[in-house]
Amino acid sequence: MPSSISSSNQRLPRLAWPLLLGVALAVLIAWIGTMEIGLARRGFKAGMLDTETLWLEKRARADTVGKQGLILVGDSRTQLDLDQQVLRQRTGLEPVQLAIDGSSFLPVFQGIAADPLVTGTVLVGFAPAALADSGAFVESSGYERDAERSSGRWRLPDFTMVDRRLADAWHGHLRSYADGGSPLNALTKRLLSSAATPQYLTTLPDRSTLADYSRVAMPDLYYKRVFRNLGESPDAVSRASNAENEAKIRSKIAALRPLDDTFFRRHIADIAAMTAAIKARGGRVIFVIYPESGYVRQIDDRRYPRAQFWDLFAAEAGTQTFDYTDDPALKGIVCPDGSHLDFRQRAAFTSELLDALKLGKQSATSKP
Repeated sequence: MPSSISSSNQRLPRLAWPLLLGVALAVLIAWIGTMEIGLARRGFKAGMLDTETLWLEKRARADTVGKQGLILVGDSRTQLDLDQQVLRQRTGLEPVQLAIDGSSFLPVFQGIAADPLVTGTVLVGFAPAALADSGAFVESSGYERDAERSSGRWRLPDFTMVDRRLADAWHGHLRSYADGGSPLNALTKRLLSSAATPQYLTTLPDRSTLADYSRVAMPDLYYKRVFRNLGESPDAVSRASNAENEAKIRSKIAALRPLDDTFFRRHIADIAAMTAAIKARGGRVIFVIYPESGYVRQIDDRRYPRAQFWDLFAAEAGTQTFDYTDDPALKGIVCPDGSHLDFRQRAAFTSELLDALKLGKQSATSKP
């Protein structure tokens, strides 16, 4: 028996660690390869990921474009509906995409309003929900906080920064992370699911998103969007007929009532003050409601009646506002999923929007 003062290494098992590590690495590579081949056969592709690292790069760029900047703030509609090439050609300005999918415009807009380096045109995708619910959105707040921490300070890349960039580069080359997903999500919802939704979203380096709705089954995807907006599980769509889905949706919409506008009214003045700060340094601010259609529009009309929300905001914002339904050329536009435009609609919509806003090369940099 070893004495109590003998080396503890004598009691360790002697294992072939190089062999074990080699086998583990081989299994990992085989697993990744199998996943990638399977996803490739189902039509999925690796691509640019819309990560916080990429957003922070664009946020830093917003501080460098000055009067020539066209800063885009909002949610996924701002990312999917606007064609940056058309914006650039028609206005002579340089678009910077700061919209964040599934998030409120408010934290990013607040950060921009407090940033003296942003002096150009700020185009904000407005959604009443951003002011009607105090705790509905948090992601954009975290992004803006990280931007403010690093603003104006040069520093050597730390471990976190390097790790993020390496992870983004690695994930951007793997189908397992397509559309910002994860390997587990890809396995359960794309490889093992017989009804996997095809990949129809593509993120561009400028953080715009292209949606190709010809690649997905309709009206299932549309119904799923409506169910999510109603707070229902979208999984129920595939288990019911179209007639059953229609009946359930209509019943749910009929039961909707306007939301409490107390929080909304309380913060209009805050938005007006932020807007005034941007305009005071020579900038321009435009609030826009982007297209919705079908049941998605009906849901928002019920929850956020125009007279109670948008009209009140437009009257007190102290700047240019625009609702697409006020323009004859845009009011009839149809969103394939009820909430976003197909990539084939982007250029025409962007051009029509600029005409409606009177935002051209001569007016883009003029002070409103």
